[in-house]
Amino acid sequence: MRVISLTSLLSHKGRGSPGRSCTLKQEGNDVSRTLYPRMTNQDFSRGSSVLTRRISPRKWVQGAFGTRYTLYWGKYALDLSWGGSVMPTVNTVLGPVDTADLGFILSHEHVGTNAAGFRHTYPELIDRTGIREQATAALKEAYDEGLRTMVDVSTFDLGRDIQLIQEVSRGSGVHIIAATGNHLAVPRPFSELSPDVIAPLFVKEIEEGIEGTGIKAGIIKVASDRGGVTPPQEVVLRAAARANLRTGTPISTHTWSPDRVGEQQVRVFQEEGVDLNRVYIGHSNDDTDMDYLLGLLEKGVWLGLDRYPGGRVPGTPDWEQRTVIVKSLIDAGHAQRIMLSHDYSVPKARHGAQVQEERRRANPDGFNFITRKVLPRLRELGVPEGDIDQIMKENPRRFFEGS
Repeated sequence: MRVISLTSLLSHKGRGSPGRSCTLKQEGNDVSRTLYPRMTNQDFSRGSSVLTRRISPRKWVQGAFGTRYTLYWGKYALDLSWGGSVMPTVNTVLGPVDTADLGFILSHEHVGTNAAGFRHTYPELIDRTGIREQATAALKEAYDEGLRTMVDVSTFDLGRDIQLIQEVSRGSGVHIIAATGNHLAVPRPFSELSPDVIAPLFVKEIEEGIEGTGIKAGIIKVASDRGGVTPPQEVVLRAAARANLRTGTPISTHTWSPDRVGEQQVRVFQEEGVDLNRVYIGHSNDDTDMDYLLGLLEKGVWLGLDRYPGGRVPGTPDWEQRTVIVKSLIDAGHAQRIMLSHDYSVPKARHGAQVQEERRRANPDGFNFITRKVLPRLRELGVPEGDIDQIMKENPRRFFEGS
């Protein structure tokens, strides 16, 4: 049987019949699994990223980077290694993308948010066309200034419109990674269910797609806020943990850092056996408590410093104070564990001209605020370009790879 490398895949596409069964084998271990018995010539010809995603889902290869895998497929034996590692991909709304192609990443954003069911029940409150046009234009502008990927952590209870997100990605050229999970508005029935009932709902959106669209989630979003984790939110956290353990998909959280809520979330994930390298504790820059931030980093999580410009809530830091905290974390040796973002959505995501104008005035730079204000300030503070690339490109890539 001929062995070809993944780098040679495209030159071999369409040659011969691959047969009806696929067997993935892990070299050096007594592991053999048969996957996707109906894989077709069309799948074979679509290219490395699609093929790799289909035959090496993270539930098989999580933590196994550096191991050689071979797919025995009809007359071919495909070496799935690239420089000794399985090529990792992430689900985006336009399909799987190699993590090496993600580029400059904003790790916590939204195209637009409202509430579950609004677009179906009260469509007059949502300017869907306006949101699409405004978000597409904003992300095109951000693309021109270097943005390549955005993580949209809108869940169904935030009014996630997955087809709208896909349209904006296609129109702007920016990769968008969509979320499964649940934000603060936990449905009443969830509080009565076991996490084992809820977790498969998240897994389905990761492995099969969201709302019958075939668009797959690439991250699991959960949330807790002022006062800490509530009992219904704990159910969701445990469900997210179990979905993570089944799929390897990373978890991103909403928190309220002045109440040190991230510590409570981490305890739940630890109890569930989650690898904390797969956990991003978001909104960690709503105060300046370095003890809290360093304690989280010692646990092994990623920190999302992802509320820029900030300062709208009384008592919380403005963007310059937040940027000093970033510099302090870099100076403390943690440039390799932090990410920056805005938690922004376009003004037309809200109903009413006055509210939209208030949102525009609060951040006239939109998705470009970090690029235009924060990164130049970090350079003024003496942060080297290598650390900026680490934070905006390498860290998010490594987070999605699990490396």
